[in-house]
Amino acid sequence: MDSPQAGEAVAWDANCCIKRALTPRGVENGYFELVKAESWKNIVKAVNQRAQQSGVTDRYKIKAYKDRAVGQLSDLFGSLTRFPYDVPDNAFTQAKQFFISNEVDVYSRTGVRKASNIPEDNDIKIFVATDRLPYDARYLLTDDSGLYAYAPEIENSEYGVTIIEARKLTVLLREWEWPH
Repeated sequence: MDSPQAGEAVAWDANCCIKRALTPRGVENGYFELVKAESWKNIVKAVNQRAQQSGVTDRYKIKAYKDRAVGQLSDLFGSLTRFPYDVPDNAFTQAKQFFISNEVDVYSRTGVRKASNIPEDNDIKIFVATDRLPYDARYLLTDDSGLYAYAPEIENSEYGVTIIEARKLTVLLREWEWPH
């Protein structure tokens, strides 16, 4: 996969926004408002799960950890571009039909069991919004197996989106010679 270049765009899904920020080199790294809302929800859920797993019950410690996590997430969103979110109903329906018509076995491709092989509606909306961005090339950074399982089908379709699997990001950053 070629490195995104100046004049191209990389859209992030919610969990990728939580994990890290790419160091841009003229590439617009951004998010959609839908992703931001999902990220806020996910960060609180992640902190609660982590506290429970660690046996932390002190509400003040949990709140302090949430405040710090939310602050870091706010800093991340402050460093990213807010992309316009444009997903007409007909474009969503067409994309969903694309996934249904090209259904793959997500488990056999990724090793991750999903309730359905078809991506969730929010993931399809993020995919469509990324495709509609006004850039020469568009990339969607995701850790959602329901999307990256379809990377070959998407690459060979009319959609102008390249799926970047988040767990392979470090390898790609080395290939692209980006700091990581």
